Amino acid sequence: MTGSRSGGRVIVPTAAVAVVGSAMAVVINLATEWKTEPWAWVAVALLTAVAAGVGLWLSRAQTRPQPGLPESGGDVSRSAIGTFEGSTVITGDGNQVQR
Repeated sequence: MTGSRSGGRVIVPTAAVAVVGSAMAVVINLATEWKTEPWAWVAVALLTAVAAGVGLWLSRAQTRPQPGLPESGGDVSRSAIGTFEGSTVITGDGNQVQR
């Protein structure tokens, strides 16, 4: 179930960007063809605002803490908990390597 929820977090925003981008392309094409049609240019402005809204939505979704993941805690860049003996190396991605 977790996989389907995380998949939706990728698919829905991607589909929203694709739909708004395609609609924007079609409306701009029509607006430039119908140079004197004011409603076509209103649609361009409206879709530009929608695109900005989708961008804001995506930006906020990326900064929101995800369920199940620990929140950022202070200035600690790396930490390890436990007893480490011998020549243990903690790599930059947090993986433990025994040598």
